[in-house]
Amino acid sequence: MSRPVRGMGGVLPSLFCFLIGARPLSGASCAKKHLMDSLTSFFAFFDNSSLLNGVLAFLGTVLGLPYIYLQYKASPKFWPVSAVNALPFIYVNLVKSNFATAALFAYYLFVAVQAMFFSGEKEDKAADGAFLVHNIPGKLYPRLVLAFLLIFGAIYSFVVHAPTLFAHLLPSLEVPTPQTPFADAFATALSFVSMWLLSKKYIQQWLAWVVVNTAYVYMYVSQANYPWAVLFFIYGAVAVFGYFNWRALYRSQQAAVES
Repeated sequence: MSRPVRGMGGVLPSLFCFLIGARPLSGASCAKKHLMDSLTSFFAFFDNSSLLNGVLAFLGTVLGLPYIYLQYKASPKFWPVSAVNALPFIYVNLVKSNFATAALFAYYLFVAVQAMFFSGEKEDKAADGAFLVHNIPGKLYPRLVLAFLLIFGAIYSFVVHAPTLFAHLLPSLEVPTPQTPFADAFATALSFVSMWLLSKKYIQQWLAWVVVNTAYVYMYVSQANYPWAVLFFIYGAVAVFGYFNWRALYRSQQAAVES
């Protein structure tokens, strides 16, 4: 009797494992192990502290692209994407002790849910389905500056004293010292103001986002979270174009109203 010939399904994984120098395993087991190692290494690129953090950081990066695109286009579809995009950022920033930024994304989630389900007024839209955008009234600027300073002071004080506070309230919880408390508090305070401006469809919110995203690039580079640093660099670049796009959109909307 002739010996049975092994199918290619068994030969190829075994040959693959031999070529990569893996320990003797069955072909299928070796290929599966290599796949898991590759996925783990891939997600570790986004966050190497744990596999869960890596997966969530990856999701936050991927979801960030449609998030900024829909904001750029002034599309109402921005709100559901904003809500989903906030979730991984809340968790990862919380475990990284970026408490202010975690609270900020919780605020993003709140604003998005409110806009989708609890807004008492019907959202104004142009004929093409985009938001109706506006300029900030001059008398509003002093209030915005005051709001920013108050929020920044409160957040910075909390971030600096958070480890001591948690040590007293929850001794069993290990809270690392924040690496970049000033950048975290500054970017978060200005983001709260910027998100409010966005909810009111003010064009100048884009200029505030340029400053915010620059601060976040610095913060994430300092923490060696390079994928998110790149993502926020993209956010900052898009914010520059977003400002000019919304300004042109405002002019076209005003021309349509006057005609």
